[in-house]
Amino acid sequence: MHARVVVLCLLIICAEGRTGSAQKLLTPETFQEFLYPGAKPEPAAIKALDQKILTTFPDARPVKLTSLLTPTAWQKVVAYYTIMTGLPFRQIGPRFYFIFSSRNGIPTDYIEVCPIQILRGSSDFWPARINLVLLSFPLAGLTPASQPTTSELKPLTGRLWYPGQTRNDLAALKNHELGAGAQVLIILTEDSFDKVYSFFRRNYGRIYIVNAHREHFSERDFEFDASSALSTRRHGKELHIRVEENPLLVDREGNSERLLGKCLVQYTFWPAQ
Repeated sequence: MHARVVVLCLLIICAEGRTGSAQKLLTPETFQEFLYPGAKPEPAAIKALDQKILTTFPDARPVKLTSLLTPTAWQKVVAYYTIMTGLPFRQIGPRFYFIFSSRNGIPTDYIEVCPIQILRGSSDFWPARINLVLLSFPLAGLTPASQPTTSELKPLTGRLWYPGQTRNDLAALKNHELGAGAQVLIILTEDSFDKVYSFFRRNYGRIYIVNAHREHFSERDFEFDASSALSTRRHGKELHIRVEENPLLVDREGNSERLLGKCLVQYTFWPAQ
């Protein structure tokens, strides 16, 4: 059965002229786009899936999840998601997974295709159940540290303040990483990395981008010393600005969360040397 799927997927991908690179990420914003055409949600299965996840990951917060039924042959469904995601599937027993992230080897953000056995019917034409799951895990140790407020530090960033959501909890996490000498402000935005880069390129000047690609997503970043441009040293501070695409957050307990589809803008103030 597995071999037939491999052959079928390769034939369809070649026929479409697609490559094996990622085509689309599963995020809260794109979740609806991953619903299989014509598939119908099954409330009882959704409830059972939710309970299964909470049993496996008691601290998880389901962001989005659904369970769908389709009469379409499971092989065609697997091929459909192979092309759409650009990911190789992983077979676990009779189930086929397209995994975007995992925790301790267990999928957390994924698409699962389950062939539904029909008696007296060829396995080639069994219909499928499709489970789509997006989970979030709380990060420990996010109590805001004792430091100057945003209203005190923001004016020092001048024209380099990027509009977005101020996250004091994430600032506290970064403060813990950097030590007591640092004062951190964090902006989280769903703007594209290219848009954020253009903002700083326009308001600061030439900036070097570190290009990186991990699994199925881009992980670019850049960092620069804005102290001279903003004259923050006159206030006894140096300012370093760092931007990360699809940032990975890790807390002091070792829990991690990948913020796909987002950019993190970090303003770090240090005592002037």
